Amino acid sequence: MTAQKIRLAEIADIYEILLIEQQSFDITNDRNKTEILKAIKAKKIYVFVNDIDVVGYIWLDINEKKKVAYIQSLAVGNAFRRKGYGEKLFAFAVDLINDRGILKAALHVYTNNKGAIKLYKKYGFMKTDFIENRYGNNQNAYCMEKEFYED
Repeated sequence: MTAQKIRLAEIADIYEILLIEQQSFDITNDRNKTEILKAIKAKKIYVFVNDIDVVGYIWLDINEKKKVAYIQSLAVGNAFRRKGYGEKLFAFAVDLINDRGILKAALHVYTNNKGAIKLYKKYGFMKTDFIENRYGNNQNAYCMEKEFYED
């Protein structure tokens, strides 16, 4: 039986997160080690751990004062794709955002990432904008948002 959990990222996870970034995103847009370390220290990155491997991560910027959240990044390592880890991470993030009383969440996604777009729509995110050349090299993006409601 495989032990699985989502937890806050630790400094020791940096190299696995960087590898997942390299596998998942255009190298010209790769976040640098300093930026990721800063986000880990600020408790903005959560990792999905399967036994001892970091299989994926999600980076959340939550502003509780303004009641908004931005999902900076969601990625799963090549060896672990199509096994439901990305959806588990995203569901975790949506629950966390909702539990913190956030009223609006947003993210950007490559227009050609049909699987991610389908996942985000499943959780109630809707396309709100098209951004030409968002990632450089003629790579476009959609802005997707979800409104949450206070109880």
